[in-house]
Amino acid sequence: MRVSGWLRRALRPSWTNTLVTFAAIALRMFGPRGVHGAPGNGTYPDVARVRGALGYRRGQAITLALLAALLTACAVFAPLYDRSMRQALIDVKLERVSSLDTSVRLSVQALEGVAYKPGMVPSPEQLAATIPAGVRRDFRAPVTGWTANADEDPRHDFTLAGDVMWRPGVCDRVRVVAGRCPDRPGEVLISTGDVSSNQLALGQELPVVTQTLTPVPEDQPLPRHELHVVGLYEEIPGRGWFRERLTGWAGQFTETVGPAHRRTQPKLIRHDAWLTVPETFTDPAAPLPNLRSSATFELLPDRVDVDELHDLTRLAGLSGAPALRTGAFADVVTGLPDIAAQVSRQVDDAHVVAPLIALPLAVLCLLALWLALATAADQSRPEIAVARLRGLGAAGARRVAAGDLVPPVVLGAVPGALAGVGGAWLAAKLLPGHAGVELRAPVWAASGAAALVVLTCALAVAARVARTPVDRLIRRSASLRRGWRLGALDGALLTCCAVAAVAYLAGSVHGTAVYVAPAVFALLVGLLLAHVLPPLATGAGRALLRGGRTAAGLAFLDSARSVALRPTVTALTVAAALTVFATDAVTVAARNRELAARQEAGAPAVLELASTDVAGIDDALKQLHDGAATPVVTITPPGAGAVMTVAVRPAGFARVALIDPGTLPTDWTRRLTIDGPHTPVLATTAADGDSDRLSITDVDGRRRPADIAGTVPRIPGAPARAVLADLDALLATGPPGAGANVWVWLADPALVHPAIRALEQRHIGVTDTRTLTDARRDLDETIPTWSTRLGLLTALGSLASAVLLVAVATAGGRRERAYDLATLWLAGVPRGTVRRLALTAHLPAVITATFAGCAAGLVGARVAMPHLPLFGTAPEVDTLDLGTSWVAVAAATGGCLVVLGLATVLAGQADSRRTTLDRLRRGT
Repeated sequence: MRVSGWLRRALRPSWTNTLVTFAAIALRMFGPRGVHGAPGNGTYPDVARVRGALGYRRGQAITLALLAALLTACAVFAPLYDRSMRQALIDVKLERVSSLDTSVRLSVQALEGVAYKPGMVPSPEQLAATIPAGVRRDFRAPVTGWTANADEDPRHDFTLAGDVMWRPGVCDRVRVVAGRCPDRPGEVLISTGDVSSNQLALGQELPVVTQTLTPVPEDQPLPRHELHVVGLYEEIPGRGWFRERLTGWAGQFTETVGPAHRRTQPKLIRHDAWLTVPETFTDPAAPLPNLRSSATFELLPDRVDVDELHDLTRLAGLSGAPALRTGAFADVVTGLPDIAAQVSRQVDDAHVVAPLIALPLAVLCLLALWLALATAADQSRPEIAVARLRGLGAAGARRVAAGDLVPPVVLGAVPGALAGVGGAWLAAKLLPGHAGVELRAPVWAASGAAALVVLTCALAVAARVARTPVDRLIRRSASLRRGWRLGALDGALLTCCAVAAVAYLAGSVHGTAVYVAPAVFALLVGLLLAHVLPPLATGAGRALLRGGRTAAGLAFLDSARSVALRPTVTALTVAAALTVFATDAVTVAARNRELAARQEAGAPAVLELASTDVAGIDDALKQLHDGAATPVVTITPPGAGAVMTVAVRPAGFARVALIDPGTLPTDWTRRLTIDGPHTPVLATTAADGDSDRLSITDVDGRRRPADIAGTVPRIPGAPARAVLADLDALLATGPPGAGANVWVWLADPALVHPAIRALEQRHIGVTDTRTLTDARRDLDETIPTWSTRLGLLTALGSLASAVLLVAVATAGGRRERAYDLATLWLAGVPRGTVRRLALTAHLPAVITATFAGCAAGLVGARVAMPHLPLFGTAPEVDTLDLGTSWVAVAAATGGCLVVLGLATVLAGQADSRRTTLDRLRRGT
């Protein structure tokens, strides 16, 4: 059969033959019947004939294929990259938070006064079974456990109180230093701390109370049973269950509530956790009070994808599961809903940023493809005219045009889709986490839609040119455009763009419509420029000819009579505008992330200390380079809207802190010098009151009046409401209190380890370390950041589309232009003048469109940038600086001029090489 033969050809190893075969099949399936075959005979087109059509105008076919590939690549890349960003964000979030936040803990506790009965408190195994099997694979094996109170007599002072517990593999998580592990009900392991602090011993019988249904009078003893100590253990650091402490309480007292003669709770002596077997908790003859069962599931982050994270958030509603509705108190604790909410907020931002950055590129590619198809169809006018004159009618002309246009775009769509997948794979590798490429339904839908769009464009252009009257088809070139009259379509489009632009500038447009402002301004400027350039070029050319400047005059006239001038100028203006806007958006976003990171970090490196001994800290810092470290003390009173006090040594703070220009006044160190009864401070704008005086919190926790020596927009490393004060002046009234936080700010991250060693030598612990690099990473690893960086792809794609469009526009009338140039040469115009004319004919229009597009991109950026999400979570302190990045804009403008100008000159060189006198003899 004929179809089987086509399939055998399509499956041959040659990629070229395969693509050409599928192009012929697509032409036969979607194009007019009988393309490149006998008119209307319905036969399949031959591969050799499709090859011949592609080779007849090879440059044109390559350009159409590249534009179709670029459009398809954009369509395929978008859903793949969107999915990769979501997965990368989930990986980052799950990696940064602790296992406690990502785990799911199910617990059931017996209500007060309720004795344990079988089924009242479900077993840990029953709790674990409530997790749906569909999400069980995303977790490790559950950590189950029993816990209950092991109190000697909670009604009387100075009796032992604490917990007894069981966890799986309990003796593998601790070090048994004496005795053995319990293996029977009622046997327990106690800690060595209980031996030293509470005078317990191996082999001792420990009386503990049991649960009762009815209250017991104060003068009667509580029912008890005994636990037998069979071993002693030491806790191994880091070997517990989800940071669950076992020791550290032995010998400590519980808090006393109320006056001494009327305590609501007695003062008890705490003991460390006692470890036992699960049967101790299920003995109905000796029920322990406050019985709790639990099952904790630790998440496996590498197994969680975008869809599963939202499924896991439903686990927070398991407290209503039948296994947990037993009359006891059930609770489900997990941080997964909060993580999912953070991801959802950033995904919503990506739905704004990604279309703003990537959609204009796809529209530009579609516009460029349409113009290229129109130019290519214009080159087929002789063949179409012959078909019409032979009596084939519009259908035959459509077949001829489709045979030239359909194969290149179909051939370009296939490698374009592969390029989109490859680009998404590369982009996923550059993202953090383990994001990859997932060929899901949206990807196939996007690739199919892109192929359908390029095929529809080719067929639409073929049908449009087939309806052209024969007298216009046989006309070799277009006449000069002398008038300023607008067509109906151009007038309507210009009016719509103008109204939208005025609305944007007036600030009356809100919401998602703001994000298309750059494209609207670019289209408006491009349409205006395309309308005014031809008559202006005509007038300028004639004026130059009258003045004797032949080369320049002919260049302007040749540009004005070009059929592709108006659409090409429009497209180049849009391309330049998108390039400038995308470059500016990427640069401005990066600058704002840097400002936010510097504000959050405060210094290149910051150490949080566990001590408030400022004198000891000063001694330790003397080992470092002079001026490379300085102590900073902060204290924030309780309550919403409280003002933080940031106490610093001005000289050291000025050397170490990341103080941006305009943040603090130039004489701020002098302003903090005490010259009155009250301490001078610099207050942020949010903390500044209506008067010149403010009540601040001293480092010892007491309130004291202060004079406002100045107002600043922000203080490095501090929240929005803060004051800056001299540390030594505050220390004069007393040392830092328990509520103060002491930090060491370092001028270089390389000093972190030397500073930690120096502090540890003086027994000063470091609880946390934070660097500027950490702050940058937190701000960089967000979906808005990854989406904004698509601007680089938009800039490169816009330039590529513009270059291809220049190639098509110049190639569109290459034969006629070469004929005209040869005629000028024969008429006596010097050969050098003809060569310069070939090189520079379209250069003025390209340069004008580039500068106009850059201006439109700048205006669009000023409108859209204030609404562009720049952060995953907005920083507390406003550091926004949305000013234009003039260096980036100048670089983008220069790049557009160089790339597009070079493309125009190279295309003109091709015209110059074709300019020979033989063309006049051949008449082509």
